[in-house]
Amino acid sequence: MKQHLKSLIVLVGALCAFGLASAQAEDYTTNIVITSVNNGAADYYVGNTGKTNYLEIKTGGQLFNVKDAYIGNAATATFNSALVTDPSSLLGANNRVYVGNSGKSNVLTVANGASVVATAQVLFGFNAGSDGNWGLVTDPGSVLQANGVNQVVGRAGSYNSLTVSNGGAVLCSGATGNFAIGAVAGGGSNNWVLVTGPGSSCNLNGQLLLGLVAGNSFNSLTISNGGGVTAQKDIILGNTAGAATTPSRSPALAPD
Repeated sequence: MKQHLKSLIVLVGALCAFGLASAQAEDYTTNIVITSVNNGAADYYVGNTGKTNYLEIKTGGQLFNVKDAYIGNAATATFNSALVTDPSSLLGANNRVYVGNSGKSNVLTVANGASVVATAQVLFGFNAGSDGNWGLVTDPGSVLQANGVNQVVGRAGSYNSLTVSNGGAVLCSGATGNFAIGAVAGGGSNNWVLVTGPGSSCNLNGQLLLGLVAGNSFNSLTISNGGGVTAQKDIILGNTAGAATTPSRSPALAPD
């Protein structure tokens, strides 16, 4: 079955002081940002209830003053994706970035020196059933950052993943700044994080938690080929009974 592009918005110029139209109920929409766009403190959706929508921010474009950014909001919002690429390119949220709030198989890629920054949290697989969402942070200077309490891969969803490679960085820079893989009782299982390649890093002001509560089973963290993870506070592998985890270390997993 052929899939057809239903709409295409390309923003160019100096500064757009208005919100960029979200892909909400529609399917197969594309927004490309190559300028500075102030979203007016409104939510932004790459697939609110729709599927296969696409956002690309590139060549120094910025989509900022977003309240919450959703890549796959409702359970019907599947196979949506966002690519933020090139130096100075930015997706900036005043609160949270969701990659799969309730939707499945949604993707966030941060590449070639770009940044995605949330004032509060970055969340993959937030609600039960939000499975198979994934993120990639790759290349030197590329950053996925939460300035609030935490980042979570697989809060209540399963089979969610995050790869940090080729010098990319994940930062949890809030006062607590925790990073959790699996977080909600009865869900949050079979999620995984890979930090691989020289210069690739995950730096936390708070705790690293692999399996926060009972039922968070078979979550994993792999550090390989010169990648690194640093936590300023505790590293906890299986916080309660029944929260099984699988850490893999190379060369080291240790707090400062």
